[in-house]
Amino acid sequence: LYSSAYAMPARLICDVSVRDGSRYLTISSLMSICNHCDIPVSVLVASRTHPHLGVLKERVEPGELVAVPPELCLMGEVRVRPATDECPFLFSDPAIPTDDFCQHVTPLTSCEGEEEHQRFHFALCGEVTKVDERESGPVVQAMRLLVKPPLTLLNAMCVDMSFQVRSQKYGAIALEDVKAGEQKGVYTFQYHDTWLLSGRMPGFVPGRPSVVHSNLAGLERNQTLEVIDTEGKLLSLGLIEN
Repeated sequence: LYSSAYAMPARLICDVSVRDGSRYLTISSLMSICNHCDIPVSVLVASRTHPHLGVLKERVEPGELVAVPPELCLMGEVRVRPATDECPFLFSDPAIPTDDFCQHVTPLTSCEGEEEHQRFHFALCGEVTKVDERESGPVVQAMRLLVKPPLTLLNAMCVDMSFQVRSQKYGAIALEDVKAGEQKGVYTFQYHDTWLLSGRMPGFVPGRPSVVHSNLAGLERNQTLEVIDTEGKLLSLGLIEN
């Protein structure tokens, strides 16, 4: 397959499977973007050399996959933003080059809001899978860009909990209610930061905040989250990093 924009070959993935005696041929792009957030996002894929070429997907639901068109796989760039009408955001900056999916080293991209000092952050992670080809042919890689929140709170307790996350560097505060067994993303903080995490649940108030470093540093061993009951008794809850 040749791209009319660049007069260069553009590869597609052709997967053949057999189900109930019938063969299924699935054609897909070598590059895709997956929304690993718990909110819908907007995705813009544009050409770095041909401004008139581009694809805008206004609403990508959590878990949904967006294929990058073949003509944009070579010299394209990707921008994202939260898909919300209540508080519009600009598309993220910097843009992520499509030819950099497999070696992407900038873990964060930010979206500016209409209000001053209002930002929305996304963590970005690249995945690479080798595609089988003939032995004589070149090695082909399928690349996927995962869009994630910088911090995800997972409540593994059997009761609902409320969390307060405060940025030690910037002073910003996020309040999140997470139901039992569910998880919620926090998008107001970024990497290279330290967060103070405190929580409350029915019958308990927050104790001493726990220090949680950014995803790059990880959690310290045997770290706990303290809550106190109405009689002043301390209960320590374990914090585990996935």
